[in-house]
Amino acid sequence: MSRLRSRLAPFIAGYVLVLAVLSPVVAGRAHLLARALEAARSLLSGGRAGRPPDAGSHADPAPDPAPDPAPDPPEANASRPTAGI
Repeated sequence: MSRLRSRLAPFIAGYVLVLAVLSPVVAGRAHLLARALEAARSLLSGGRAGRPPDAGSHADPAPDPAPDPAPDPPEANASRPTAGI
């Protein structure tokens, strides 16, 4: 039995080390993992496992773009000096 334990110890240590390194990386990229799992699920089910268009969308909607600044009135441009004239 101790022979089995001595062979399992390096495997267990390596497994724990891999989990300790990869877990934060996978957690930071969870959105990519979720997208990949959804794609795999739809491929395995023949494309029948779709979701409603807005399901799972937790992101805030994009804010309205800023309006264009108003152009300068013509009289404001008349008082500016021009280069080279």
